[in-house]
Amino acid sequence: MDRTRGEKSLNQDRRLSRSLRRQICRRARRKAKLLHALQEIGLLPADESQLKLLLQNEDPYKLRALALDEKLEPWQVGRALYHLGQRRGYLSNRKTGSDKDGKVAAGISGLQNNIDAANCRTLGEYFHKVDPHQERIRGHYTSRAQYEHEFELIWATQARYHPAVLDIANKKRIKEAIFFQRPLKTQKFLVGGCEFEPGRKRAQKGSLAAQEFRLWQTINNLKILYSDGSERYLTDEERVSLHDELQARKNLSWAGVRTLLGLLESTRFNLERVRKSGLQGNITAATISSVLGKKTWKALGSQGQEQLVADLLNIENESALRNRLRRAYGVDSDKEDKLIAKSLGLPKGYLHVSAKAARKIAAELARTGHDNGRGLTYDQACSAAGYIHTKPLEKGNRNLLPFPGRPARDKRDRTVEHDPLVANSLVTVDNLRNPLVERAIYQLRRVVNAIIKKYGKPALIRIELARDLKSSKKQRENYEKQQKINEEANKRAAKALVDYGIPNPSRSDLLKYRLWEECGRTCPYTGKSISQDALFGDHPQFDVEHIIPYTRCLDDSYMNKTLCYRPENEAKGNLTPWEFYHQNEKSYEAVLQRAKKLPYPKFKRFARDALKDLDEFVSQQLNETRYISRKAVEYLSQLDGVRIETVKGGTTALLRRAWGLNNILDAGGEKTRMDHRHHAVDAIVCALTDRAAVQKISRYSAMSQGRLRISGYPEPIKDIRIKVENILNKVLVSHKTLRKVSGPLHDDTLYGKGLNEEGESRAVIRKKISELNEKDILGEGRSIIRDPAIRRLARAHLKKHGTFKNAFQNKDNPFGRTTRSGKFIPINRVRVLTDRSVVPIGKPGKKGRSGTLRYVWTRNNHHMEIFEVRKPSGETVWDARVISVLEAMRRLQRGEPLVRRDHGKDKKLVMVLHQNDMVKLSHNGEEVLCRVEKMDQNRNIVFRRHQDADKDWRSSIKKRPETLRQANPRKIEVNVLGEIIQESAV
Repeated sequence: MDRTRGEKSLNQDRRLSRSLRRQICRRARRKAKLLHALQEIGLLPADESQLKLLLQNEDPYKLRALALDEKLEPWQVGRALYHLGQRRGYLSNRKTGSDKDGKVAAGISGLQNNIDAANCRTLGEYFHKVDPHQERIRGHYTSRAQYEHEFELIWATQARYHPAVLDIANKKRIKEAIFFQRPLKTQKFLVGGCEFEPGRKRAQKGSLAAQEFRLWQTINNLKILYSDGSERYLTDEERVSLHDELQARKNLSWAGVRTLLGLLESTRFNLERVRKSGLQGNITAATISSVLGKKTWKALGSQGQEQLVADLLNIENESALRNRLRRAYGVDSDKEDKLIAKSLGLPKGYLHVSAKAARKIAAELARTGHDNGRGLTYDQACSAAGYIHTKPLEKGNRNLLPFPGRPARDKRDRTVEHDPLVANSLVTVDNLRNPLVERAIYQLRRVVNAIIKKYGKPALIRIELARDLKSSKKQRENYEKQQKINEEANKRAAKALVDYGIPNPSRSDLLKYRLWEECGRTCPYTGKSISQDALFGDHPQFDVEHIIPYTRCLDDSYMNKTLCYRPENEAKGNLTPWEFYHQNEKSYEAVLQRAKKLPYPKFKRFARDALKDLDEFVSQQLNETRYISRKAVEYLSQLDGVRIETVKGGTTALLRRAWGLNNILDAGGEKTRMDHRHHAVDAIVCALTDRAAVQKISRYSAMSQGRLRISGYPEPIKDIRIKVENILNKVLVSHKTLRKVSGPLHDDTLYGKGLNEEGESRAVIRKKISELNEKDILGEGRSIIRDPAIRRLARAHLKKHGTFKNAFQNKDNPFGRTTRSGKFIPINRVRVLTDRSVVPIGKPGKKGRSGTLRYVWTRNNHHMEIFEVRKPSGETVWDARVISVLEAMRRLQRGEPLVRRDHGKDKKLVMVLHQNDMVKLSHNGEEVLCRVEKMDQNRNIVFRRHQDADKDWRSSIKKRPETLRQANPRKIEVNVLGEIIQESAV
């Protein structure tokens, strides 16, 4: 994820520039292709001088208009068609164009109305009749369909006069050259992996699984605060009631929540302070059902609903989506338009877990009947679902920096008594409380102590800031107050913009509207009145302007922005209001009088002394301390005589780009976090970023024109890029090998063994039927009901009630069987067969009377034992056995070594692999250093290059024992400084 400064990514400028370069290059290639095609079929001259004269002397709009009725010469036809290729109109992408589709659609519609009013058949004919002194030709929003329509009319007319040239084959060729547009490259590979389910991508926030996951998290965290100071969580009944209500609506106000739960108006909620407008409901379900109707939505069933949501979220092409909605779901044309428009408002982004994990955790969050009378917390639900929410911390060893939380009198650490560097730790595990900060401090201790041992105590340690400090209560209250004001202002702006004809206002539109209201719809600089069309129309005449130029103060906040007449903004350039107007006192006084309408912080920026706080702002770049960095400073301050400085991350990012180090690890021209060595690049830049560098940035930016253009900023050392490349080529990334036997030994659920209808042994588990899904009932999922009679009853029950939720999760439709005597026996739990690989635990008969063994799903593996097998023929091959965490623990309990070296006759142990072990091996003709990413019970090993942080399976190296032998592997040990301390050949 890109680092951000406010709402703007630091990588945005570079990304947009690269996108523009690609767009220009592709447009040039497309025009060249069209030109060559027209020359080959004789519609344009091949001679460059003749072509140049034709393009200069012929009016393309006149030719496009005449081509509809009159015979044109072949070269004139070619000139008209070539002009269509130069101006081929806007083709909307349903997803990426959503922010401006409303404005563009309004512009296209208005232009088409003008075309119809002028009795013109095509866009070219209309522009030919336009008086250039009355209306500009350039700057209009035009659609691809308008150009395609004109192409068809021109070709049909001119084909009557030139049938040999304008035949069907040439028409197809020229049309493709003009209108072909490459589909957008999918970005799904950029979606991160689930932290709980390896190999699965994170779930979209707009999916039904994500909405259910979020709903239960919010409900379980909701606490009722009474006026007498007492408080409590919701009961099971209240939780279910609130969940059912939120499932059917987008949001519910706090007053509505109190009414639903039967609470007094004086009652408050703990989340009311941060969510002023109320609770969000199932936005996805409510949005779609409001268009289709609740009955139609329910009739789709859970599987159909999930598929429909997936289509709305993932299908980019609008025509393809329309076809899908009509054919698969029977949506009529009226609802089709509304559904497509509404789908643009579905939640964007991704969860940190996959849909599978979200469903499992949500099921635990929704579970009732707990002893504490409330639902589970998130970490408890993760554990109940079989996931590890937080991993245990690494135990520290004796080092120069004391172990966080270890008292100085600990006699096990003898350096406490003799080494003055080691004193009582200022930072302890107890006062950190944040697991992320704890891990950072532990790792910091390992690295710093290793550096000190090898190189001695440093004179200076510079730390890049990580996140903001915790605010005081008063600061939080002020922030929340301002947040509420901003929220209300954005709502008013959005409503007004929708009424104006922009159905999906972007952030930029909301900002413009708020600034428009704030300045009284008058330009503070020129005094010109700002109309809606002048600000939001097809040809906006006013810009959002930084009062103090951004390149001089690096301030992109709301309080440094206002509206300005575009020509005036261009003339003002990189000057402050006083610098631009002070030579004309009368004009400057008029600007100040208009600026008095603005909030006082903005008015101050119009004053003569607006720059007096600039040095203070630059100093703030180094002095603003963030939480994790403050803890690191406290911890490192125990080193006597070492100066500690902090650097703001935004500053180092600017310098990294200025020195050309962003694309040093990737040819794409953008900083990549798919390579662990990007931390080394950041460390080098951080080390070279001192107070003087920050002040130079400000002064240098003042001399630049435009935003963040400091690409020519002087390098701190000569040939920095070459030197950094040489350093990175020698960097070995250190990974912590996971040898400790820790974490869950197996999944919490106990399994049995049974036979399926084919007589194969399968794992059996008893589950609530409401916890299954429709595929399981139909025999298409991973689980199948073991008893054939109950399976038939369940399928009939599902068919009768339509949806799985209505059939098995609705108390009004109980599932069961009727005895011969007519008595109804409800069935809440069933035994199901699963395809999971399970192992036995315990002793027969320990639990229950049946004497059957209990089985568990081991899930996690501890290590792989690779041994050499000598065949009777004398040939040797490699084989392996994967040891689960459960088996490793059993060996420890029996007093056996974790690694078994004796695997039988003619078998010799050659290698043991743990997760994150480093191995050198040959791959595709080169020697690479890899780490073990994972291994499975099928003896597959997944390696990844030591510097590779990508989770994409395509970048991994997959081996089995025998193919690993052929790769000539050698185990490597790398310390925290990236040095090879041991290399052992097999």
